[in-house]
Amino acid sequence: GAFGNDPDPTAVHLTFAPFTALGVAISFFLGFHNNASYQRWWEARTLWGRQIILVRNLIRFVDMTKQTAPPPTPTAPAAPPPTASTTDLSKPDVTALESWSISSTMITMPGNGQLYQRSQPTQSSDETPSTTTPNEDDENHDWRCQLLLLSMAQTHALRAQIRPHCQMDFPNSAQQDRNRFLTPRQQAWFGNSHNPANSILNAMGQLVGQEIIQGQEDQNASASHTYVMVQYSQLLNDFSMVQTSIERISNTSLPLAYSLLVHRTATIYVLLAPFAMVEDLGWWTPVFCAILAYTFFGLDELARSIQDPFQDNPHCLALSSMCRTMEMDVCQALNLPVPPKLAPVND
Repeated sequence: GAFGNDPDPTAVHLTFAPFTALGVAISFFLGFHNNASYQRWWEARTLWGRQIILVRNLIRFVDMTKQTAPPPTPTAPAAPPPTASTTDLSKPDVTALESWSISSTMITMPGNGQLYQRSQPTQSSDETPSTTTPNEDDENHDWRCQLLLLSMAQTHALRAQIRPHCQMDFPNSAQQDRNRFLTPRQQAWFGNSHNPANSILNAMGQLVGQEIIQGQEDQNASASHTYVMVQYSQLLNDFSMVQTSIERISNTSLPLAYSLLVHRTATIYVLLAPFAMVEDLGWWTPVFCAILAYTFFGLDELARSIQDPFQDNPHCLALSSMCRTMEMDVCQALNLPVPPKLAPVND
C-alpha cells in the first residue's frame, strides 16, 4: 500500500530524527550567513551616512570660517568682475539644472603648477550632462567654497567607482554627476586616474595646503588660522577614512564557502525530507516540503541579495538618493539652484 498503509517489512524506513538534527545545523548556517550579509549591508549604510555627516560638517565649518579667517596676502590686482549672465541665476530655478555647467573649482593641477581659474558657465550641448549653475556674484571664488564643490565631485566619483550603473541614475550617470562639479580640464585629469575619488581628495588637500603655506607667510595670520587649518585637514582625513572603508566592503566579498555550503546542504535536505515525511503526512507531504523549501531557499537568497550592498538591485543601498541629499545641501549653502529630491519609481 501507499504512504505507509501497508508497509513492506523489507523496505528501508526513514525517520525524521536525523533530519531534525540536520535542520538545526542548516538553520545555524543560514542564520550566520544572513547575519554576516546584513552586517555588511548595515556597515555600508553607516559609512554612507557618515559621508553625509562629513559633507554637512564641511558646509557648516566653511560657513563658520569664511568670514572669520584672515584674508590671504594679496599678490596681484583683483580680477575684473565676471560678465553678467542673461539668466537670473540668483533664483533656485530647477530648470537650470538641465542647461548649465559648473566651472568654478580652483585647484593646482600637476604639471605647470598654475591655478585653474574659474571660467564662465557655458551652455551645454545635447551631449553634455545636466548641471547646476553657480551664481556669478556670490562668494564661490573663495577656496573654502571650492572645497564644497570638490567634496560633491568626490562623493559622486566614489559612487561611480563602486556602482558605475544604477537604475536610479536618470537622467545622469554617476560619472556625469561627478563631472558637473569639475572643470573640463579637471574632468580629463581625474578621469585618467585609477582612483578619481582619491585624486579629488588629494586636490582638496592641495587647496588646504596652499592656504596653510599662505598663512605661514602672512605676518598677520593668527593662531586661530592654524587651528582652522588643522580642522580642515581632519575633515579630509575623515573623508579618506570613509572612502577607504567603503572600498574595503566593495572589494572584499563574503567567502563563497558560506553560501555554497548552506545552499548545497539545504538542497540535499529538501530532496530527502519527503521520504521521512511521507509515512506520517501522506498526500500532504508535497505541501509541507514546498513550505520547507521556500523557507530555506528564501533565507539563502535574501542573504545573497544583500551581501554585496553596492549591487544594483532593489535590496541594496540607494546611493543616488543619498548623493542627491548631499548635493541639495551643498547647492543650498552656495546659493546654487537646488536640484529636486530623488523619489523611487515603480516599474
